[in-house]
Amino acid sequence: MSEEQDPVVKQEREKGHAVYKVVDDIYCETSTFKGKDYASLRRWFKADDGEWYRTKNGLTILKEHMLTLMGSVDELLEFINEH
Repeated sequence: MSEEQDPVVKQEREKGHAVYKVVDDIYCETSTFKGKDYASLRRWFKADDGEWYRTKNGLTILKEHMLTLMGSVDELLEFINEH
């Protein structure tokens, strides 16, 4: 299934949200709260009403911290690949 056909991506992009599928039921997205930009990595589930909803399982960080996170992930991958 292409990302455009993914039900969560389709549902949220129709609302004007930037959402990207990572794997299975895990998605990353952007949001703004009290004038600050955030990025989230979160699990989603399909409810009985057919809509998809975010769970509390995940991580939300300020946009300014994304570069630090990406650097940390790069270092973690290097460590994993060495061991």
